[in-house]
Amino acid sequence: MKIQSSINAPSNQTIQNFETFYRVLLPQSFITFISAYNGAIPEKLIISANGQERLVEKFLCLLENPSDEPVEGQYDIGVVITQIEDRLTDDEDLIGANIIPFAAIFGGDFLCMDFRNNPENPNIILWDHNESDELDPVTYDVSVSFSDFFSAIS
Repeated sequence: MKIQSSINAPSNQTIQNFETFYRVLLPQSFITFISAYNGAIPEKLIISANGQERLVEKFLCLLENPSDEPVEGQYDIGVVITQIEDRLTDDEDLIGANIIPFAAIFGGDFLCMDFRNNPENPNIILWDHNESDELDPVTYDVSVSFSDFFSAIS
């Protein structure tokens, strides 16, 4: 995969803090990915979801202090979750998160890891911002795992 730019890899502590706060265990394949492509802008990466091709604009990032980064901070995974969290879950009692965005798609949608059916090996989905409502996320399957997704785009 060709990329235009990326930022420094998140520290192990930043990753652990994220996992603790959101109560998820990120797949090792995702940790390897974000260590190499934290906040990367891919060159013309197209994915397919719901019978349509979609352009990946930017991979999200994990930052220690998003507020210290005026540009990249808006693409921090935790910041994005905070902005859309009520439309990312169907469980109003959920503590943490079970759908984790990791890439911005042209038009406002996000590629996400979906931990709802398999907390150890989340599948990859496209979250549709136009169709999703509070406590009613609309998603489309993209890949059975992050490993498979990463293999397909590499």
